[in-house]
Amino acid sequence: MPILAALIDAGDLGYIGAGGNLFFSGRLSDVIKTGGENVNAFEVEDLLRVFEAPQGSSLAGLRLCAAAVVGLPDLRLGEQVCAVVTVSPEDFRRVAERQGVSGDPEFLHDSELHRLLRNHLRSGGLAGFKHPKTLYICLKLPRNSSGKVVKQRLKKRVESFRKIAGRRRMRSKL
Repeated sequence: MPILAALIDAGDLGYIGAGGNLFFSGRLSDVIKTGGENVNAFEVEDLLRVFEAPQGSSLAGLRLCAAAVVGLPDLRLGEQVCAVVTVSPEDFRRVAERQGVSGDPEFLHDSELHRLLRNHLRSGGLAGFKHPKTLYICLKLPRNSSGKVVKQRLKKRVESFRKIAGRRRMRSKL
């Protein structure tokens, strides 16, 4: 029986390399469709994982502990690329203090970190349409018992946070 006849569609993405080896490159559910283009979240996450804020920046020394990329609904694009990154508790406090945020926020956004990450992704050769349009910083990502990030749960948390933050912005404009 030919090998292809025995394959099962498990939602995995991969390719066969020059030597005939099969390489795993992500999950079909991790493909974000934005503006008619497909973005493999795995590709963006790989580049984010090796980021360290450069010396001379206000965030010098900040390192990402983990990164997850999800697609969020977007009226114009279909979905937009959103990155959620974790940092150490010390770096989280440092970012919160820079912004004057008190208490225990679930997520932070930092435009300086977002700019630095875009530069990092650009220098890593990532096409502009694959860059996260939004970036959130948190202390930990939701994981299952085997340690894998549960992206559906993360996506719901981010969407909920965005709704609450949007209501706050609307109230402050009134």
